[in-house]
Amino acid sequence: MTAKPGYLYRRPSGIYVVRICIPARFRTAIGRGEVHVSTGQRELASAKILAFQTLAEWKTRLLRLERMDVLKLDAGSPLLGGDGFLSLDRAAAAIGLTAPELAAEAANQGEDLYVFADSWQCAVVNDIRELDRDYDGAVMLDHALEKGHETRLLQHLILPDSRAAAAEIASTGAFSECRFYFDSERRRAAFVDMPGVTVAAHQILLHKAAAGRIGDVLRARLTPQMIQGAREAATREAAARPIAAPPGHKHAAMRASELVAIFVKEKTEAGRWKADQQKKMQTVTETFVSLMDDPTLGKLDRPAMERYRDQSRRLPGDVYQFRRKHGSHLTFREVADLAESLGLSDRTKESIERNVGYLSEMLAWAVHSGYMPENPARTVAAKRSKGRQDKNQRDAFSPEDLGRIFGADWYQTGRGELTSEGTFRTYRPHYYWLPLLGLYTGARINELSQLYLDDIRQTGQAPGFSASIWTPPTRWTKMTTKL
Repeated sequence: MTAKPGYLYRRPSGIYVVRICIPARFRTAIGRGEVHVSTGQRELASAKILAFQTLAEWKTRLLRLERMDVLKLDAGSPLLGGDGFLSLDRAAAAIGLTAPELAAEAANQGEDLYVFADSWQCAVVNDIRELDRDYDGAVMLDHALEKGHETRLLQHLILPDSRAAAAEIASTGAFSECRFYFDSERRRAAFVDMPGVTVAAHQILLHKAAAGRIGDVLRARLTPQMIQGAREAATREAAARPIAAPPGHKHAAMRASELVAIFVKEKTEAGRWKADQQKKMQTVTETFVSLMDDPTLGKLDRPAMERYRDQSRRLPGDVYQFRRKHGSHLTFREVADLAESLGLSDRTKESIERNVGYLSEMLAWAVHSGYMPENPARTVAAKRSKGRQDKNQRDAFSPEDLGRIFGADWYQTGRGELTSEGTFRTYRPHYYWLPLLGLYTGARINELSQLYLDDIRQTGQAPGFSASIWTPPTRWTKMTTKL
């Protein structure tokens, strides 16, 4: 039969093959004008299904070539190559790809993806060949956890399947796994009990040397036509972009650190800040100055605020504890660099937006005081929600959670276990009553904790209680009168 572009033909052996025509602009990068992929099927119906999957994969690959930053890839980056690690998203930005695209390319080129085990409790098995296997050849996790040596790890580990990680990152932005390897031999492994460890895309690491090799391979696929087309597109985009007027206000040369010093001094001397507010604002402003290399006020515009937000994503969730662990002398930029290399850049979106809001308060003061013509963070800072604060957020209990709570001994026997002295050491009456009352009434913990025996009511056959703000007139009421 005559081969049709992107369709099936049948070989003399009876196997169906899908033929894919490569567009002319990609032929140098791919190395061929046509690609023929066997489906391995002799039945047309099943061959069509596999052909559809193959076409989708190749279309994704060609779209990746279409979208990648050709000029950035052609120019290269000093971040690539050498020792150490880069987070997947930062390495992708340096190459000119997205994080899922770089993960897929790493899998295609056989490069390992890493994660930093930050005090993970693991079972270490020196040789996984000694472990029992399931019917599909997979290692049996129960046997690994039983045979392995329990330890707490603080080091880089290799993800077991870069291709599976790339697919999961592309669909969910994270990757979950129970098994990790210590080295490329893939014999010594660390196992984590179910449900495993969920690693966000920004916590997945790529060795700098591997990132350099991937960049070299992609760069070799670029054609002169692709580079020229990218340059022309960049020129057209630059011509269409409005030219910003140079900063002309009289404080344009002032450094951000100088503005911060004036701001903090004025607010402190005016007595408008309490100690915790002063500490919070000093931390936010110090973070901004460090991450942005102390820019002049003339360079503070909306793109600068966006860069600050992006830089903030590289910080760990708890900078104070991170500094205690890795060195209190570290600047915020050094903290961000180290956290990123360890895969611990996990600052939440809410925390970042909150800090941008605090920074916007300082810049609004700068506008009011005549140091700046406008507040560049005003439109960047998200409006603060008047809803429930992060610290008050609560997740609903799952059936498993409830099973663990009400599986305690005192719910089985009706009382706690006595010690040899005839006293309770691991049991108190409120351990029994508070969860039960919360389960059946939905009352808050503070409402239940203030109950007295006098609050118990019974209407007919239905017992209940009255939760009121009334308390007995004497604060020394004996414990026996309380619930």
